[in-house]
Amino acid sequence: MRRKLVLIILALSLALNAAFTITCAVQRFARHVLSAKSGRPVAGSDEGIWSPLHRRLNVTEEQWRKIEPHVREFLRRMEQRHERISEMRREMLDVLFSPDIDREAIEEQQHEVLKAFRRTQNVVLDHVLTERQYLTDTQEKKLKGMLQQGMMDSRPCRPPGSKGGPGVGKAFRELEKDSRGR
Repeated sequence: MRRKLVLIILALSLALNAAFTITCAVQRFARHVLSAKSGRPVAGSDEGIWSPLHRRLNVTEEQWRKIEPHVREFLRRMEQRHERISEMRREMLDVLFSPDIDREAIEEQQHEVLKAFRRTQNVVLDHVLTERQYLTDTQEKKLKGMLQQGMMDSRPCRPPGSKGGPGVGKAFRELEKDSRGR
């Protein structure tokens, strides 16, 4: 029984760390790029296409005018997901460290955490599907290749504090990070 509890806690910790890392990266990117008051690119960012990923995809100004509102909405929604996952982390700690160990309460909280991750995953997947509408076949293939490479570079079963496992959200985050340095 005790070993199962330790494994559940470890699994939840790993999952929460991965989600926290993804949402923190998105939040940092959003804060860096967007002005909190105006929702416009921050001074010093490239005029026009401010997203490093979209510059790397060589989207046109016309494509960007269609894509940018979706990117802004995606960043807003990911910030909300970050807040929710942070709340879930606090709630999990409360359940795990309550005076009485309640296996049902732990399992219920685990279920809630998994639902929160699924919602975050759905936000990312919806965003990818939306963006595909505006990309050319060549840009779509390039994006797919970049995401595949990012997912292949990620290795599952890394220890806590590592970069996490393979996933589209992580691949997007890495592409944004890589693009900023180029």
